[in-house]
Amino acid sequence: VMSFGSKDSKTDIDLVPSAIEIEQYVITVIDEFNATSLSTAVDGLGFPVTKDKMDILGEQYFIAMFGGAADGFNFIRRTGYPRTLSRSVESNPGLFPRSLLYPSNENVSNKNILQKSDLSTKVFWDSGVINPAN
Repeated sequence: VMSFGSKDSKTDIDLVPSAIEIEQYVITVIDEFNATSLSTAVDGLGFPVTKDKMDILGEQYFIAMFGGAADGFNFIRRTGYPRTLSRSVESNPGLFPRSLLYPSNENVSNKNILQKSDLSTKVFWDSGVINPAN
């Protein structure tokens, strides 16, 4: 992630954190993780009253996977974390997608697959964990 700016000549390098800022951030997250309980209560909508260790782990995983959205999507499907994601702005957001449709070129070139009928079809390892941000 730190080198993403080198790929874009218009990047404002003033926004790149210094080594000291990175070290302070890491220390802050480790301290927060160590001070947090394993699990916490949720409010009436399923959002955490306070973060627990898995919320912090999930948030850091999302940061580490910046630029790799599929990994974050799969993390949510496997664990339901982080529960701290923004709520949908839609009044009726629909169900959380359990899988993605195959790209049309895959569907055409691979006759051994069947296109899913919708995004609610679970993959074999999906336990169906619900993310409260939905």
